Parts: sequence; C-alpha cells; structure tokens
Amino acid sequence: VVQGMRPLTVPCLHERPWLQLLVCRVHPLLPCHADSKDVMLQSIVYTCSCKSKSSQLLAGPGALLSMLPFAPGHSKAGGEVVLYASTYDDIPLVINVAGRFWMEAGITKRFGDDIFERTQAGPVAMPAQRDDGHSFTWMLTHEDLEERVNLDMAAACATIKRSKVLTIHGTADSVIPVGDGRKMAASIAGSRLVEVDGADHNFRASGDVLQHLINAVLAFLQDAKAQGWV
Repeated sequence: VVQGMRPLTVPCLHERPWLQLLVCRVHPLLPCHADSKDVMLQSIVYTCSCKSKSSQLLAGPGALLSMLPFAPGHSKAGGEVVLYASTYDDIPLVINVAGRFWMEAGITKRFGDDIFERTQAGPVAMPAQRDDGHSFTWMLTHEDLEERVNLDMAAACATIKRSKVLTIHGTADSVIPVGDGRKMAASIAGSRLVEVDGADHNFRASGDVLQHLINAVLAFLQDAKAQGWV
C-alpha cells in the first residue's frame, strides 16, 4: 500500500536484527535494499562524540541521507539521525529507535569515573563487544567527551521543521531509559512516540516486542504516504 516512493538505500546504522527484518518487510512496499558498507559488519572503531564513522555517511545535503525518504537509526545512531535532521532538515522521515536525549548520561557508567582525567593525557582505546558478539573499539578523546556532554539535544530538536520524526523506545531499556525517548519526542514539534512495553534496548526480549517495533515503523511509513509527506 505504500507505493510511489523513489528507490532508496537504507543505511544500516548500528546493524541490528530488527533493522534487517525491517528492510525485508519494507521491501515489498518500497523498492529498496540494505547498504551496510562500513557500518558494524566487522570490527570498527567508534568515537564517543556525535561525529562517529557512521555519521560521516550522512553528512551534508546531497549525501546519502538527503537522497532518501526515510532514515532509521538505533541507539547512538538514533541520536545521529535526529541531529542530521536538526542540521539539514532535508529528509522527510526520521526513525529514532532507543536514541539518547541526555548525552552526558552513561559516560562515567560505561567508561569509568576517571575517564575525563585519563583522556586528558591522550586518546584512550577501550575494546567492547555487543550482545550479539560483534566487537568494536571505543576511541575516546577528551575533545569528543566534552562535545558529547555539552550537546544540547533540546535546542537541536527545536530546529527540526520539515522532517517528521518517529521515536520508538522500550519501557524495559536499561541502557538508555525510556525517559530519553519521551523527552526526545516532546522536544520535536509534531513528532510521534511509540513505547514498546517490556522491550529492552535491542528489542530482543521476545518476538512480540520486535514485531511491535516493526509494525510501528510500517504504520509510520504508510501514514507518511497517505499524508503526502513523501
């Protein structure tokens, strides 16, 4: 029922099974394919600022996202697609899944109380592993950490005018609490919020929560076509 959209490439930011499944479900509705180059298919290096390797795929009008009708992002990438919209506002639909609003939260919890002191002496590399086994490395610099803690997401969200934003967040998310999703949605004019009851950060709690996420995205895309947003 969602027809007439131009062909697109979906950037699989922070590659997740839910996003792979989403692409498979969207495929009968839209002429699309997944483009995962450079993004989480192998061990890569992440920075802690909102200028990570994945966000470089998005930057600037005429780049990847400005040519697409919608952009999904999960966790860190969820914040990045929102920040992209706040900077360029040239993509019709943004889907933020479990993105962080309060950027200063979690840094000391993840990296230790002394992380700011340690990075003053130079970059700090911290190997890490996702719950699905993919490994990556955080390359932390004092400059990046300072940028992250000083980022004003409320001000960024207030600048979004054209892009329609859907925020999806699990109520059982222990990595980025659902309050971040609520605040993100409340800070963007005309945005939508879907809370998935019992869903964890990666929507692995059950097949039901994953299906709820997929259904919410498909409904958003279908409504966008009906409203003439794309």
